Amino acid sequence: SYAYFNGISDDVPSGTTNTGNVFYQNTTYNNAYAELYFYGSVGAIDKNNLLYPVSDAGIIWDGTATPGTNDYDLVYGASVLFNLHGTPYTNAAAFYLGTGLGQHDQSVDPLMVSPATGNFTLQSTSPAIDTGTNLGSPYNLRLSPLSTWPSGVLTLDQNANGADWEIGAY
Repeated sequence: SYAYFNGISDDVPSGTTNTGNVFYQNTTYNNAYAELYFYGSVGAIDKNNLLYPVSDAGIIWDGTATPGTNDYDLVYGASVLFNLHGTPYTNAAAFYLGTGLGQHDQSVDPLMVSPATGNFTLQSTSPAIDTGTNLGSPYNLRLSPLSTWPSGVLTLDQNANGADWEIGAY
């Protein structure tokens, strides 16, 4: 996988396939294209991602992409949050009813402190707190809100904070 229009992409050259790539605990905001884009991938797993599209969809499965496990993501912002092979879905409930994917996905404001200025810290009342799923080690480490880039990156153990895991990187 690699960055695609500043979002996260599991895109492959024509005639090839990525199988079973994992996308866990990312936070993305206001990318020019999809926040998470799949093209030609098979069985990718995405969980605990906080995706905040402003102009395009949160998650797009395009071309020959075959979804794997999509669950426990929070997608909020644009009018189309999910797009599976050209079929748009405006919220997590409609996406689950139409596809059977994302049973625990949410489409509510994640209540970040100030995403427009790059502060993706979750407010204390954020619906992303304690609503993720336990991904096991080594994914239990997440970014501390006290981190500063690039010299002061701090991590916290998801298992030591709250009842469940947070959604997103912070």
